[in-house]
Amino acid sequence: MKMNFEDFKKTIKDKIGEYLTEDYADADMSLSEVKKSGGESYDALMIRKAGEERYSVIPALNLTEAYNKYQNGQSVEQICEDLADVRMNVPIPEGLEKDMFMNFDKVKGKIYPRLVNSETSKDYLITRPHTEVEDLSMVYAVRINENSTGFAEAVIDYDLAKMWGVDVEDLHEAAMSNMEAHEPVFVGLEQAMFGEFPGPGESTFDLDSISDDCPLPLYMLTNKQKTKGAVMALSAKFMDQITAKFGEVYVLPSSVDEVLIMPKSAVADHEMDLQDLARMVQQVNIEAVRPEDRLSDNVYEYDSQTQSLKLAVVAPEQGAGLEMEM
Repeated sequence: MKMNFEDFKKTIKDKIGEYLTEDYADADMSLSEVKKSGGESYDALMIRKAGEERYSVIPALNLTEAYNKYQNGQSVEQICEDLADVRMNVPIPEGLEKDMFMNFDKVKGKIYPRLVNSETSKDYLITRPHTEVEDLSMVYAVRINENSTGFAEAVIDYDLAKMWGVDVEDLHEAAMSNMEAHEPVFVGLEQAMFGEFPGPGESTFDLDSISDDCPLPLYMLTNKQKTKGAVMALSAKFMDQITAKFGEVYVLPSSVDEVLIMPKSAVADHEMDLQDLARMVQQVNIEAVRPEDRLSDNVYEYDSQTQSLKLAVVAPEQGAGLEMEM
């Protein structure tokens, strides 16, 4: 007879020590729930060696995923062996200093913002400093390492901010400064769909090279890794340059990784309705975006006077109105 999830977690916690090396003999083991932005979560086993700093980077061993493997026939022994291997052999990210998280001055230049949906991430936000922007929230993360295709980050919680002696304004100032020190990627949607991004050494934010003479001017804004790049729409530095070229714009949240920018003049020229745009965003979210990557179904506008993102229209209830052809 298969164990239920609670018994499974207790069994793994009790048994995994048999598969760890001697330097884990006095390790502290605890079960916790790991909340992810977007509302998802999983149960995890945390194994911290004796004397290991609280904010040292250790893997959260995913017991929810392990239980699925158990239900599909994998033995408890094999699961323990695999989890122990992850804990003992996970590589330390390049550039991570042992005491980096203990000193705000050392991490200040590595803090970056992320954008999440406030409602779907409400439990996630309880323990994390954040700045609300309409129905969205900006959280802050320490970037441990990065390359051209992605990065590893640790999201900052209230305990860590308290240890540093900083508040959300300090985190926000550092995050925006660091983000704005790097050019975003701004390309036409058709160009982005075919992967025609600027090459090495080329500017990724050359607005003069982008033509607005196309059937439906629609542009992608993200970061160079195209990961967690929707937050670029909150940069007054970059959005002011975009509106200087295209006039007032609407911002369509494609996912947490990018947004689409559409000039208001194009919406008027094509006699489009804002509700049509909201339905389009909503339908794309349903059909093409993983639930954990969805940012919002709503449409926003950038107010160049206040240099802020504002709600332009709230998406209709799912199922309301006509379905758009995509």
